[in-house]
Amino acid sequence: MFASMMKRFFLYIFIFSILVYAVGYFAVLKFGNPVLAEADLFNFTFFLLVTVISYPLLAHSLVSNPKSFNNLLFGGIALKMVLSLVFILLFISRFEDSKITFVLSFFASYILFTGFEVYLLLLNLRQISEAHKNAEKPDAVG
Repeated sequence: MFASMMKRFFLYIFIFSILVYAVGYFAVLKFGNPVLAEADLFNFTFFLLVTVISYPLLAHSLVSNPKSFNNLLFGGIALKMVLSLVFILLFISRFEDSKITFVLSFFASYILFTGFEVYLLLLNLRQISEAHKNAEKPDAVG
Protein backbone atom coordinates (compact mmCIF):
# COMPACT_ATOMS: atom_id res chain seq x y z
CA MET A 1 0.00 0.00 0.00
CA PHE A 2 2.84 2.39 0.83
CA ALA A 3 4.49 1.80 -2.56
CA SER A 4 1.27 2.64 -4.41
CA MET A 5 0.86 5.79 -2.30
CA MET A 6 4.36 6.90 -3.21
CA LYS A 7 3.87 6.25 -6.94
CA ARG A 8 0.68 8.28 -6.85
CA PHE A 9 2.38 11.03 -4.83
CA PHE A 10 5.26 11.46 -7.28
CA LEU A 11 2.85 11.56 -10.22
CA TYR A 12 0.63 14.13 -8.48
CA ILE A 13 3.52 16.26 -7.20
CA PHE A 14 4.98 16.37 -10.70
CA ILE A 15 1.68 17.56 -12.21
CA PHE A 16 0.97 19.93 -9.30
CA SER A 17 4.46 21.43 -9.47
CA ILE A 18 4.20 22.08 -13.20
CA LEU A 19 0.83 23.77 -12.74
CA VAL A 20 1.93 25.91 -9.78
CA TYR A 21 5.15 26.97 -11.45
CA ALA A 22 3.39 27.70 -14.76
CA VAL A 23 0.80 29.92 -13.04
CA GLY A 24 3.55 31.75 -11.14
CA TYR A 25 5.68 32.13 -14.25
CA PHE A 26 2.83 33.54 -16.34
CA ALA A 27 1.91 35.92 -13.51
CA VAL A 28 5.49 37.19 -13.55
CA LEU A 29 5.34 37.63 -17.33
CA LYS A 30 2.09 39.55 -17.05
CA PHE A 31 3.19 41.85 -14.24
CA GLY A 32 6.81 42.05 -15.39
CA ASN A 33 8.52 42.07 -12.00
CA PRO A 34 11.89 40.23 -12.18
CA VAL A 35 12.22 40.30 -8.38
CA LEU A 36 8.97 38.37 -8.14
CA ALA A 37 10.34 35.75 -10.56
CA GLU A 38 13.37 35.13 -8.35
CA ALA A 39 11.26 35.07 -5.17
CA ASP A 40 8.79 32.63 -6.73
CA LEU A 41 11.61 30.32 -7.78
CA PHE A 42 13.15 30.30 -4.29
CA ASN A 43 9.80 29.72 -2.59
CA PHE A 44 8.66 27.09 -5.07
CA THR A 45 11.91 25.12 -4.77
CA PHE A 46 11.95 25.31 -0.97
CA PHE A 47 8.39 24.04 -0.55
CA LEU A 48 8.77 21.39 -3.24
CA LEU A 49 11.79 19.98 -1.37
CA VAL A 50 10.08 20.16 2.02
CA THR A 51 6.99 18.42 0.65
CA VAL A 52 9.01 15.69 -1.09
CA ILE A 53 10.83 15.01 2.19
CA SER A 54 7.86 15.21 4.57
CA TYR A 55 5.19 13.34 2.60
CA PRO A 56 6.93 9.93 2.59
CA LEU A 57 7.50 10.18 6.34
CA LEU A 58 3.87 11.05 7.03
CA ALA A 59 2.58 8.47 4.54
CA HIS A 60 4.66 5.77 6.21
CA SER A 61 3.27 6.71 9.63
CA LEU A 62 -0.24 6.70 8.17
CA VAL A 63 0.21 3.14 6.92
CA SER A 64 2.15 1.74 9.88
CA ASN A 65 0.41 3.46 12.81
CA PRO A 66 -2.77 5.39 11.93
CA LYS A 67 -3.57 6.10 15.60
CA SER A 68 -0.54 8.38 15.96
CA PHE A 69 -0.96 9.94 12.53
CA ASN A 70 -2.72 13.09 13.76
CA ASN A 71 0.08 13.90 16.19
CA LEU A 72 2.70 13.33 13.51
CA LEU A 73 0.75 15.37 10.96
CA PHE A 74 0.45 18.38 13.25
CA GLY A 75 4.07 17.97 14.35
CA GLY A 76 5.12 17.89 10.70
CA ILE A 77 3.12 21.01 9.91
CA ALA A 78 4.66 22.78 12.93
CA LEU A 79 8.16 21.72 11.84
CA LYS A 80 7.42 22.95 8.32
CA MET A 81 6.31 26.29 9.76
CA VAL A 82 9.51 26.64 11.81
CA LEU A 83 11.66 25.77 8.78
CA SER A 84 9.61 28.24 6.76
CA LEU A 85 10.18 31.02 9.27
CA VAL A 86 13.93 30.36 9.23
CA PHE A 87 13.84 30.39 5.42
CA ILE A 88 11.91 33.64 5.29
CA LEU A 89 14.23 35.32 7.79
CA LEU A 90 17.28 34.26 5.78
CA PHE A 91 15.91 35.41 2.43
CA ILE A 92 14.01 38.56 3.43
CA SER A 93 17.22 40.59 3.32
CA ARG A 94 17.83 39.47 -0.27
CA PHE A 95 14.55 41.07 -1.34
CA GLU A 96 14.95 44.31 0.60
CA ASP A 97 13.11 46.44 -1.96
CA SER A 98 10.09 44.13 -2.27
CA LYS A 99 9.59 42.44 1.08
CA ILE A 100 5.80 42.40 0.72
CA THR A 101 6.02 40.69 -2.66
CA PHE A 102 8.39 38.07 -1.31
CA VAL A 103 6.25 37.37 1.76
CA LEU A 104 3.04 37.11 -0.30
CA SER A 105 4.74 34.73 -2.70
CA PHE A 106 6.11 32.78 0.24
CA PHE A 107 2.77 32.31 1.97
CA ALA A 108 1.01 31.46 -1.28
CA SER A 109 3.55 28.67 -1.82
CA TYR A 110 3.25 27.56 1.81
CA ILE A 111 -0.53 27.28 1.63
CA LEU A 112 -0.54 25.55 -1.76
CA PHE A 113 2.06 22.90 -0.90
CA THR A 114 0.77 22.24 2.63
CA GLY A 115 -2.79 21.93 1.34
CA PHE A 116 -1.61 19.59 -1.41
CA GLU A 117 0.23 17.38 1.07
CA VAL A 118 -2.68 17.19 3.52
CA TYR A 119 -5.15 16.51 0.70
CA LEU A 120 -3.11 13.56 -0.58
CA LEU A 121 -2.70 12.14 2.91
CA LEU A 122 -6.39 12.43 3.70
CA LEU A 123 -7.25 10.89 0.34
CA ASN A 124 -5.72 7.64 1.61
CA LEU A 125 -6.82 7.91 5.23
CA ARG A 126 -10.25 6.28 4.92
CA GLN A 127 -8.96 3.34 2.90
CA ILE A 128 -6.13 2.71 5.35
CA SER A 129 -8.29 3.08 8.48
CA GLU A 130 -10.86 0.61 7.06
CA ALA A 131 -8.07 -1.87 6.32
CA HIS A 132 -6.81 -1.57 9.93
CA LYS A 133 -10.33 -2.01 11.33
CA ASN A 134 -10.85 -5.14 9.27
CA ALA A 135 -7.49 -6.50 10.42
CA GLU A 136 -8.39 -5.94 14.09
CA LYS A 137 -11.79 -7.68 13.90
CA PRO A 138 -11.72 -11.36 14.78
CA ASP A 139 -13.26 -13.63 12.21
CA ALA A 140 -16.83 -14.59 13.00
CA VAL A 141 -17.19 -18.23 13.87
CA GLY A 142 -20.48 -19.47 12.89
